[in-house]
Amino acid sequence: MKKLVLIALFPAFLLSSTFAKSHSFPTNQPDMAQPFCVLKTTGESHVSFIPPRPSKENGKLQLHSLFNFTDAPKAKKAVFEITFDESVSEETKTVAKYAAGLWEELLTSDVTINVHLKEESQEEATLASASPSQFLLAEATSFSPKHYDPVAIAERKYQFDLTPGFTDIVITVNSDQEFYYGTDGNCPATQHDLVSILLHELGHGLGFLDSISAEVDAINGNSATYGFGDMGIGLAYDYFLVDGAAKKIIDEENPKEEDSLYTSVTSIGNVYFAGPLTLAITNNTGSKLYTPFRWSDGSSVAHLDEGTYNVGNANSLMTPRANKGEAIHDPGDIGLAMLGDIGWDHVWIQHNKVADSEDVSSILNFEVDVKADSNLTSAPILYFRLKGAEDPTFQQLGMAAGLQAGKFTLPFQLTGVPAKYEYYIGVNASSNRQFTYPSAGANNPLTLNTGPDDVPPVVIHIPDSYHLSNRQIVTLSTAATDNISPSHPYPPNPLHHVSFDVWLDEVLVGSFAAELNDQGKWTSSFGMPDMTGKTAIQYRINAWDASAQQNGAIYPQEGFYTLPIEQIYTPTTTFVSDLEAGAIDFILDGFEVKTLEGFASASLGTIHPYKNNGERIDYYAYLRQPLVVQSGMKITFDEIVLVEMGEDGTVFGDDEFWDYVTVEISKDRGRTWAPLTDGWDSSADSAWSTAFTSGIPEDSNDSTALGTPDMYRDRVILFDDSEAVAPGDEIMLRFHLFSDPYSVGWGWEIDNIVIGF
Repeated sequence: MKKLVLIALFPAFLLSSTFAKSHSFPTNQPDMAQPFCVLKTTGESHVSFIPPRPSKENGKLQLHSLFNFTDAPKAKKAVFEITFDESVSEETKTVAKYAAGLWEELLTSDVTINVHLKEESQEEATLASASPSQFLLAEATSFSPKHYDPVAIAERKYQFDLTPGFTDIVITVNSDQEFYYGTDGNCPATQHDLVSILLHELGHGLGFLDSISAEVDAINGNSATYGFGDMGIGLAYDYFLVDGAAKKIIDEENPKEEDSLYTSVTSIGNVYFAGPLTLAITNNTGSKLYTPFRWSDGSSVAHLDEGTYNVGNANSLMTPRANKGEAIHDPGDIGLAMLGDIGWDHVWIQHNKVADSEDVSSILNFEVDVKADSNLTSAPILYFRLKGAEDPTFQQLGMAAGLQAGKFTLPFQLTGVPAKYEYYIGVNASSNRQFTYPSAGANNPLTLNTGPDDVPPVVIHIPDSYHLSNRQIVTLSTAATDNISPSHPYPPNPLHHVSFDVWLDEVLVGSFAAELNDQGKWTSSFGMPDMTGKTAIQYRINAWDASAQQNGAIYPQEGFYTLPIEQIYTPTTTFVSDLEAGAIDFILDGFEVKTLEGFASASLGTIHPYKNNGERIDYYAYLRQPLVVQSGMKITFDEIVLVEMGEDGTVFGDDEFWDYVTVEISKDRGRTWAPLTDGWDSSADSAWSTAFTSGIPEDSNDSTALGTPDMYRDRVILFDDSEAVAPGDEIMLRFHLFSDPYSVGWGWEIDNIVIGF
């Protein structure tokens, strides 16, 4: 069974508002308990049925098209993919797919929405619970401050799978309840309609929830907080909460005390959701939320008010309690508007920054691509001003529609005088919302310099970890751009010259010119002197732009980049090691050589336990000894393998084979690698599989089982059985452990390696 992990880590970048793929990624929320929402039963019977709304293309989006300037391209119809725990019944699976299908008719997303559903015993009154699996930081918009987005919204905005291999929404259905499994809405008065329940829980997973948490303490006083960790940043949903006087409940500029916030969110009938789209369809009142006088985890604030949107009301799906016999197969206009406000009604703007110009009399062309859920209320607007001017007001110029839908242009005549500008692009959508590029608009504008160029090129370079001594050709590569060059696409790139100055153990080898490839990287390949016994390659990067001033830069500004040289031995046909000499015969990445506690001798093994930190990992141990393959050659070693097992019936190469270990070979001195034999996991031996499975606690995804000396088993791999090599091939060899972003275990331990005949 594939278990679920809810937290992943990302590089620390903010969410871009463009719809092109970018090198920057949003950040995840600090470690904390996931907020969740609970749907409970009233215990009463009220038979009613609200059918699905008629299917039409982009139905939700048309609901909010209050204006009709232009039909910009739209995102694709949403697709949900659901995985199930083994215990989930076939009836539940059928209903879940139907409920997801109802949402598919109402939403758009270019990224598949992944849902994991399980059935477990829960509190008696609980029907089901749900939560997004994680939240990613997004920049402010004109109508919402910096906030966290549920992962499904973040991936939709970014139009990229930011969490490959992860689920987006987690739903737990109470296995102790009796449900109606039909999809026709004819739910009897003695059962709860499972379609309605799952439609409701999917709504929470899509973002219909807050980040508020509260502590009810009669002695010390009740208190409430919001947001993630100590950062004080909440969800977009939080910032649309107002009281009966339309005053913000969560206000960055005027934060409430914890006891005052508690009072606000437990003020019966006095908390509203007042996003711009929701206001537009509620006569400017907003939607009333469920706020009992005593805080209820998983229910308060994250639901519509039960009394206002009662049985039979078209907007009753997202209330906190369900009746027996009540079937609601539509989220209602209000529910859709609220989801629209928090990110499901969006405008994507793609704009490649206009390059600086030395010609102060030229005409610069501003180009924008727009994709939108709602129709736009006007053409995109260029906002610009002189940098440092006494009047900080941005001037405005409307852009003209191009021949293709969603494309807009604006020719901008320079004044003939050198100047520095700041600018951003604004796009107006329905309900007085403006989306901007960059996302912060006037608070973080782009710059445009005209006149003499004094800006050197920018080099972005990450050195490799090492270079093998037997690889005589060295290839160095770097990204280098200039302010007068377009950042995308490549080529062109008007840098005049990029080169690498190279040393071997601080003795100059030479300077080597680089060429620009079609991926936008400046690359140079050159031969090196004999590197046997040498320790490192040092180098620096020279870059000059093509301006009249020929601005140049050296990276790094001081010293050199250093590329350590890993020594590779003379090829042979045999290798034997009991590992007692340590790691001298290996290059280790995630492996180590040591004597484990409880073991009698040293061995080669992965880190125990191996850790994927929410991302895939690859651990390697490279043999420094090249081999010349001969007929009859084999490799043997003793091993213990405690890694996550694949699904029953899967084989190496299948997506659901999960974690594995294998031996790989390279015939081109480490440039490319192929498996010598199919990978394997703990299912290869009953002692391993039993230990791994029995070592998984009830409340964990990972196995805590430890390897012991009695678990060692022999592994024999015949080179003649492999299609990857043939007699006469000179190869390198490595041991490889792979882990997907889910369950982990103790790992892999290897001893007594013999290669020969």
